[in-house]
Amino acid sequence: MKRMTMLEMTRDGEIIERFPANDSEGVLDETLLNLLYPEIKVALVSLPLGSLDLCEQSNFAGKMTQIEHNGVRYRLAGGSGSVKKRKYYFVDEEHCEHILARFDHWPEAAITYFGILVSSCKRIFRENGVNVMVVPDLMLGTNDCRGWFSKRLFLRFDLTPRRFYQFRLAFADMQAKGAFKVMDDEVADHLGADIILPQSSIKPGPTTPVPENGLLYGTEVVPGVREVSRLLSFEGSYTLIVHAPRESVENEIIPEARVRIGQLNAAFSARNHKALVELLGRKVSDDLDEKDETPERTVEAVLLADGSGELTRHPYIYQQLNKMLARWGYKTLTGGGLELPAFALADDGYLFLDNGRLCTGADWLPLDTAITSVSSPYGLCVRHPIRLEEDLLPMIHLHADQVAAELVKREQIDSVEAERIAREQLCLQGVYVLNSQTAKRNGGDFDFDYVCVVDGDKYPRFVAARFNLNERPAITKDKQEKARSPLFNFEHVAVEAGTNQIGYITDLKTSAKAAGCIEEEYELAAQLQDEIDSLKWGKHCDPEVIRRIAQKVELASWLNLKHVDRISDFPAKLEVPPTDPVGAVYNALRPDLSSMLHEPLPIKFFKGLITGSTPDRAKFKEARFMNGLYGAAHQAWSGRIEKTRVRLLQVEAAYNAVKAETDQELNRLRSQDKPTRPKAGEKAASREMQPKLWEKRDLAYERLKEARDKHNDAVQHYKEHAARIAKIIRDWGNGKTEDRRAWAEAVHQAVCRGKGMGSILFLAFPQEAVDMIAERTRGTRSEVLQPKNMGTVVVDGDRLYSVNEDGRRKFVLRYETHTQTVHWRNK
Repeated sequence: MKRMTMLEMTRDGEIIERFPANDSEGVLDETLLNLLYPEIKVALVSLPLGSLDLCEQSNFAGKMTQIEHNGVRYRLAGGSGSVKKRKYYFVDEEHCEHILARFDHWPEAAITYFGILVSSCKRIFRENGVNVMVVPDLMLGTNDCRGWFSKRLFLRFDLTPRRFYQFRLAFADMQAKGAFKVMDDEVADHLGADIILPQSSIKPGPTTPVPENGLLYGTEVVPGVREVSRLLSFEGSYTLIVHAPRESVENEIIPEARVRIGQLNAAFSARNHKALVELLGRKVSDDLDEKDETPERTVEAVLLADGSGELTRHPYIYQQLNKMLARWGYKTLTGGGLELPAFALADDGYLFLDNGRLCTGADWLPLDTAITSVSSPYGLCVRHPIRLEEDLLPMIHLHADQVAAELVKREQIDSVEAERIAREQLCLQGVYVLNSQTAKRNGGDFDFDYVCVVDGDKYPRFVAARFNLNERPAITKDKQEKARSPLFNFEHVAVEAGTNQIGYITDLKTSAKAAGCIEEEYELAAQLQDEIDSLKWGKHCDPEVIRRIAQKVELASWLNLKHVDRISDFPAKLEVPPTDPVGAVYNALRPDLSSMLHEPLPIKFFKGLITGSTPDRAKFKEARFMNGLYGAAHQAWSGRIEKTRVRLLQVEAAYNAVKAETDQELNRLRSQDKPTRPKAGEKAASREMQPKLWEKRDLAYERLKEARDKHNDAVQHYKEHAARIAKIIRDWGNGKTEDRRAWAEAVHQAVCRGKGMGSILFLAFPQEAVDMIAERTRGTRSEVLQPKNMGTVVVDGDRLYSVNEDGRRKFVLRYETHTQTVHWRNK
């Protein structure tokens, strides 16, 4: 297994090595980059989260010009979606120039598109002598980021047919991304190309327009498939519900949510863990062929294995179940518990030969029509992020038989052939098909964007209200000219790319809609699009507009409940304006949502749960060592978080006091500004006073923001630290290839001697724990979803070492049992 080096740059500029946050982070095995440059060395460098002032941004950019670690000099190569989390890719100096050349020495392009090379693919291979044709968009049935692969090339992937496929591709010193459909081999032979790509798939695109007859490359290719369309469902969210009319909220959304809450309450009352898992759990599978039986997550598997009904009071299961219930509760209370069919967004292109005649079509669907498997005749196409109500596209639905009939008319072919083309190229499983001009209305393209559908049969009032909306002009992406900085500005472009306000603007815009501030909502929607386009198109939101609206619009109260960990911590009622549909849903449903869980029992009450495997003394000794290490590693960070939390509460109280004081004074001054013949000089004096009051309030807010950033930094570092510890525990358990049930019992008994929660058992030996619980309580055994790419960790005295595939050891940490102190390799 080949993995990137994980590095972290602290706020004082120190470079330290860190462990992967999970088993898949930084793995290069199934990437284009690894197949293109097998000897390349890659480092994933993380910068601190939270706000960065001008000094910090400048210093970080300076430090990023060159990083040296373990004798390797790294230079910045690019970014991906992880830039939002301030994670950047560096490569060794020997390969850096090759990588920069692939992106035309263009900083914004490298930051935006380097992810193509390091995207993990489910299927990937290398092939020589493949003809690739690049054509203008819409030629030969292509569309925005959507191309064709021949059937013989597609068969190399060994995937289920009649789907939509997301791809990554390297060829001729270029890289491409998008989605593809499968064309007949006879079409590929007719055109002389096994891959047909639209110009828009090439990243960065060619500097000159591609001719109509296309450009042909006979070359080595590295194609990979990242995702395959399949049957999905999305949950409703407050960004959708905020646009629901009152009639729909009262008669469609709330009644359906009450039914779901009733089902959950009934499952708890009956200790029906199978129903509970079905309601709360989500099956996760990386199997592209979508087998019916998929592994369960550990907590779900434990609940299914529990024939006693008592495991909900196990400390660790209780904690995890509480979090699951709280997440489910928040989504239900603010998103109405909607279950919406979801699809990969696809285009209407087709390409086939009919008795030697090339038949092709693109963007032929009417702009108000979609091809879908949703049975209702109409619905709303929803793509996130939702900017405005206009983004909920009202669509008339077209089904397979109608599509085939349309092809007969368009191409004058027989019905059997029309049905085949409809089945193999248009009515694919798990897709929602639109004309590209329609897709652009809510910002969609065909690089495997996901959409969901508000069903017209299920939510007729919601859908009818949108069909009857008096629309304002749509907000579209402004693609006039892409931003292009000189290469020496690369590091500054990278740092700025990790600093955006998309999340905050989205919440402020949603709050404006909920508060009935419609003009402000539309202003913020435009600012949001500018911020989304900031890196590619050189546009940014106007901070003065954001600040002005933030002074008028308070963030909706239900936004503060996102991270609540227990249902009992949700307020009984929220004070919300009558214009707020989300608040109305919350207040209507909150009384129905009870805490459900009884308080947990001490871990010692579960001592007899895992038994019968007679572990020896050596196993008990090592299990106690690992349990002590696990607790000590968590305890150190818990103390840091508590300090920042206490400080945040103090600063928050001070800010609220200043805000209340300034609000009172501003209201008094504004009342003096009313045209009631104020005394001479009084009005002018009030205007002079207002800036001073705002300055006082802004200063208090800056202190609050600083305290919030420090607390968020501590929480984020703890999450990464906890993930690192969890991986070490999993790798340690993974290394125990013999007597695993005995090892599981030793760990469980070691845990039950203390006051912990017992999570280490389910990290180290999840399948053994589930199997033994099922046997002990006469429950249902199920397979546990195992993380990919697990390594091994061994204990030698008071030290832990990771073991490579070739058997070489690398020091990880040392644990002093007498002081309960953990000494990390990189500290």
